[in-house]
Amino acid sequence: MGVKQTTDVLEKGTWVFASLIGLLCIVSVLFFSNSAGSSNDNNMLKDLPTSAPASQQRSAPSGTLPLSTDSGKK
Repeated sequence: MGVKQTTDVLEKGTWVFASLIGLLCIVSVLFFSNSAGSSNDNNMLKDLPTSAPASQQRSAPSGTLPLSTDSGKK
C-alpha cells in the first residue's frame, strides 16, 4: 500500500465506521422497547408526591457573614 492509497483507505474506513454506527443506532431501538418495564415505572412515578411542604422555609446559614459593598480600602 502506497502513500497515494492512504487517503482512499482512510475515507472508506470512515464511511464504513459511520454507517456501522448509524446502523447500530437504528437497530438499538429494537432492544429498548416500551412494553416490558415502562408501565411499572410509570406507576411508581405517579405515586410520588410532587409538592414541597409549606412549612419549609429557606434561611441563611448561621456561619455566614453579611455582604457589604464598602470594603474600607480606597
